[in-house]
Amino acid sequence: MRVIGRLLPTLCLCALAVTHVTAQRPAQTPASDLTKVDSEEVHRTAVEDQKSFEGARFGYLPVTRVVDAKTCPERAGGLCFRWGEDSPWTPGPNAPQIAILRDTLVQRLDLLQQLDPGDDWILGQRVWYRGEAGDWSSALAAARGCAGATAWWRAVLEGLALHELGRYAEAEASFRTALREMPPEQARRWRIPQDIVSGEVAGLLDHADAGGRDTLLARLWQLADPLYLVPGNDRETAHYARWTVATLKREAVDPHRKAWDSSRRELLLRHGWERAWIRIRHPMHVFNNDDVVGFDEPEGREFMPPASAMEDPSATAADDMVPTGGHTRDFYTPAYAHAFLPMDGQLAVFPRGDSMVVIATAFVPADTTLSAREGRRWPWKEPSLGAGYPDAKGLFLMNPDGGEVRDAFKQGSGPAAFLIRAPAGRYVVSAEAWSPRRSIAGRRRQGLRDDSLPRDVATLSDLLLVDASRPEPKSLDSAADDALPRTEIPSGSSVRLLWELGGLGFHPEVVAYDVTVDRAHQALLRRVGRFFHLVGSHESLSLRWSEPGPPKPRVVLRSLKLDLKELDPGTYRIRVEARLAGRGSMASETLVRILPR
Repeated sequence: MRVIGRLLPTLCLCALAVTHVTAQRPAQTPASDLTKVDSEEVHRTAVEDQKSFEGARFGYLPVTRVVDAKTCPERAGGLCFRWGEDSPWTPGPNAPQIAILRDTLVQRLDLLQQLDPGDDWILGQRVWYRGEAGDWSSALAAARGCAGATAWWRAVLEGLALHELGRYAEAEASFRTALREMPPEQARRWRIPQDIVSGEVAGLLDHADAGGRDTLLARLWQLADPLYLVPGNDRETAHYARWTVATLKREAVDPHRKAWDSSRRELLLRHGWERAWIRIRHPMHVFNNDDVVGFDEPEGREFMPPASAMEDPSATAADDMVPTGGHTRDFYTPAYAHAFLPMDGQLAVFPRGDSMVVIATAFVPADTTLSAREGRRWPWKEPSLGAGYPDAKGLFLMNPDGGEVRDAFKQGSGPAAFLIRAPAGRYVVSAEAWSPRRSIAGRRRQGLRDDSLPRDVATLSDLLLVDASRPEPKSLDSAADDALPRTEIPSGSSVRLLWELGGLGFHPEVVAYDVTVDRAHQALLRRVGRFFHLVGSHESLSLRWSEPGPPKPRVVLRSLKLDLKELDPGTYRIRVEARLAGRGSMASETLVRILPR
């Protein structure tokens, strides 16, 4: 949200007839000079028309009284930026007079474009104001129908319209074409997102050579893509769409009645363009001195990856890839998911020497955003993009440096579980869920590294929690079908714990297991020597046993039903340790939350 106060007086919409543009030319002017003079005046007329519209719009903006004069959290030039939780205001619907004024402006700009088909600035305004009215299909047609404009400029305007229409893959293609055709230095500024990444990431991009920079940029946008479920990379196309809007606003004024400058460009690249405006009525000020408040997309999240993920995506923890809200540098709200939330599903890796099996669960999380809690409604948010599509879930294994993508999908409501087999290696794994109808998405994304190992090297897989009411699973495929969506169970319940042990059977040996369940906040797991059966207080459980390894080389699937009835509600850490004589020990852990009844 931005506030700029006491600027220009209200202006009336320019009433100059288009035919009057050429009527002032002296008859004796040579044809070449006439064309030049006409083009300049056509352009000046368009600029004045745009300025007059914004002045007229001001008079019809919704008005509210000053509610809370807080100090400004962040300033950029003459602008004050407040985050959503700092704002007491919510925009209302536009007055119908604004739509009438905007339609008149668009019609005049269309006529002026006919007089000068090569005026890029007029074309940008024609596309912009059609889009502002919600008619991005008409905006796309306008961009494609103006053959006289600069080729790369038409391409970025097409990309802007395609992005807003949700056709992200097509938008990517348009922006790639434009970047190849625009001046090299300008293309470099657009491609390198210096204004929106952290200082550490900016440093990585600055110090890389041309080839290394291309690799880093490809990696950055792959990691910043909000949902792999949605075709195309809408975070990347949003970046170029923002550059397009920042460019077309040169020489223009906006509802704040203030000329465009570098501070406005920086805020737009970081947060996107404003979607609605209101006037703040100061009791002691005259009508034209009211402040104007602009609203960016609510519930914006930062999707840009941290420097650690850029350096080694396969080593990135899930917590480092959570799209964060609040006071962050960069904001983006996907049009298909107004609420974008973390998803605490299960993710377990089962090594198989030179290959691996990945099991993950996905579900649509509950909407815990500020808008949902406070019942705020945003007039331009309904319906969400793709609202007619069914719910979808998916699991993706992505090579951080390109190459084959392995994925699995399911449609329909309710949780879903996935199993993907893949070669051992380094990946980015993303379990995702999306409800277009509810405009909610969730994901769990992190790095995954599973190095290829000789068959006789002992390995212990991750732990998977499965439904204890189902029969004991005989394979990973059946275990995936019974996997719990979340690592949580009701108080007084049981859970089945599943894991694999590999690298055994090459010679006789005994496996000694130690399974403990302790409060998650305890610094050290308790090892209290409870043998062969679960007993416990309200704080911990422990179980130990030994068993012979397999008689021939194979992967051993093991499961254990844990009766957790004696444990109080809370978060617990389950740890499985396997010891092999002469080969040391291995351990895997997971958390489980016991819910109150």
